[in-house]
Amino acid sequence: MMHSLRRILPRRAVERVKRLRAVARSARRALQRSAGLAELAEALQNAGLVIVLSTMLHGIGVGNMLPAWVPVVCVDINPAVVTKLADRGSSQTIGLVTDVGLFLHQLAARLTGSGSSDSPIR
Repeated sequence: MMHSLRRILPRRAVERVKRLRAVARSARRALQRSAGLAELAEALQNAGLVIVLSTMLHGIGVGNMLPAWVPVVCVDINPAVVTKLADRGSSQTIGLVTDVGLFLHQLAARLTGSGSSDSPIR
């Protein structure tokens, strides 16, 4: 479509059309994000514990939406991610630097009672 516009409009007009389309895309994304945030806020209303698994940006966003009394467990293999989430003022954050796959395996074993007695997690 831009090729046909270039033939009939001056270059400045074509650039304006491009900018307007970019603004429209940005506004559309913002609306989608706000709808997603509303759903997330509703889902977090009754949360008693939040476990953040290898997703720093979502973890920070969720941490900012939670009341101070809700504990957050941040699990990531990168120590910088765990530190960054804790440094954002989330005093209820517990950081665990480990592989998420190993963490989930151990957690599932403990919750189902199938964990062995020689497991390093007590």
